Amino acid sequence: MLGLSGAVARQIKQGIFIGAELRSNHLYDGLGLDRFAGRALFAGPTFYATLSEEWWMSFAWNVQLTGHVADRPSALDLVNFERNQVKIRYGYHF
Repeated sequence: MLGLSGAVARQIKQGIFIGAELRSNHLYDGLGLDRFAGRALFAGPTFYATLSEEWWMSFAWNVQLTGHVADRPSALDLVNFERNQVKIRYGYHF
């Protein structure tokens, strides 16, 4: 799989950021990336917060806006990719 993503965020309060993310994923069969299997474009909101001096958390929710399966026409690629993707992360600095 090859992917390209970009995001913008704005600090709304000390240690709290909200933003938006756009991701494009392309899936290929084979090591040479020579057989196209499908693609999907995702977009959604992001959130990041510093919980303390050591702890932080982030949240992202992405919805598939458009996609394409290699062997059939479709508005979304629900064969190779999910319709919604959610990522929640917690971290600790030491």
